[in-house]
Formats: sequence, structure tokens, C-alpha cells
Amino acid sequence: MVKKLFLSLFLTGLISISFSQGTESFTNIPASNGSYLTRNWTGDNALPWSATDARTDLTLNGRAILIRNGSVFCNNIPNGISSLTFTHQQNFTGAGAVLEVYINNVLIGSANPTTTSATTTLSSLNVPGTFNLEIRQITAGLRIAVDDVTWVSNNITPCAEPT
Repeated sequence: MVKKLFLSLFLTGLISISFSQGTESFTNIPASNGSYLTRNWTGDNALPWSATDARTDLTLNGRAILIRNGSVFCNNIPNGISSLTFTHQQNFTGAGAVLEVYINNVLIGSANPTTTSATTTLSSLNVPGTFNLEIRQITAGLRIAVDDVTWVSNNITPCAEPT
């Protein structure tokens, strides 16, 4: 009975570690402001986030960061990353927006925001350890809102067989 209980608790802990995730909802971004400035805040997981050429007065699914000719980023995120999901939408005028996503300064994917809110998921990233995440708005003059950034950790740790 005790062995079964131990094994059950061990497997539950292993599953929760293997599939842990991080989020950034932008709830903690600085006060609502329509000026394009550098923004710094402490995110949902107590991680330091920043955005350049960004404003904080628009919403998507809640508060969102709006990037003009800049990026939103967080450095030193623990536990690796296996997949990333985020919501985006182009605001105001223009067309042909592109967001590039970088992990540790390596381009790992992109999104093409339109005036309709959409979600992009990038899978099979398999980056272990601490990583840096950056979402860049690369289309000059367009303004893209980003919200609900979520990632699944990549905790690839070999485990010993239970006795």
C-alpha cells in the first residue's frame, strides 16, 4: 500500500514537472499610456520583462503590449522551452505585418498578424536550461498587440527507475 502511494505521488510529481508551463498575461505592464516608450515590468512568474517602442493602452484578451518598431522580451527564463503560444493582432492602419520569434537570439519562427486576433504556436523547440525569449515586430511603422504568451517547459531530466 505504501509503495503504491509513493509511486502514485512520484508519478504525479514527474508529470507536473514534465509539463510545467510559464505565462505572461501582461496584467502587470505599466499604467495605460498611449506613448511609444521602453516599458519594464515584473511578469506573471516574477520574471523581468521589457518592451521597446511600446504602448500599454490597448487590450486583446485583457491588457496587451503594443509594439511599433520594437520587441517584447524576457531573459533568463528557467527550465527550457518545448513550445510557445501567443496571441497577436495588428492595430490601426497598414498591412503585411511580421513578428519574428527568437530563442537565445536564434530565429525559431514567425507570425503574420492581421486586424483579426489570432494565436500562433511554435512547437518542437526542445531548448533545455535557461533561455531568452524575444518577439520582434519587424515591419516598419505597423503596430502589433501581443498578449497571452505561454510556454511549456523542456524539463528533460533522466530519472532513476523507482525501487
